[in-house]
Amino acid sequence: MKKADKSGARFVIIIGEDELARSTAILKDLKLGLQREVPFDNVASSLVNDIPPRY
Repeated sequence: MKKADKSGARFVIIIGEDELARSTAILKDLKLGLQREVPFDNVASSLVNDIPPRY
């Protein structure tokens, strides 16, 4: 997590043993400090929806 924060990453995806057993991942927004659990099938769409548009 420290490495991701140092690199300037906005999001990290965490998959531990518990998440793997549930077929989910933790999607954490490093800028806001929020995290949520999402099914594997929804990780990509969740990221797309969480990224603010650039104008």
